[in-house]
Amino acid sequence: MKTKSTVVDADMSKAGQALERAAARARQLAEQTGTPLYVFKDGRVVDLNRQPGGSYMLREGRSGK
Repeated sequence: MKTKSTVVDADMSKAGQALERAAARARQLAEQTGTPLYVFKDGRVVDLNRQPGGSYMLREGRSGK
């Protein structure tokens, strides 16, 4: 569940967006190069590259932008 918060520091106000862009780029790069992509999922660290189907998209409906 995402919650909105008020951030006073201008540098921090867009940190969430920057992290989402970095995560999307990491998924894209791992898919292109066939390298491991480790994430914390269901209480465990897993390599999405080794998952059946090799899906890098964790969230339904995300475009990766």
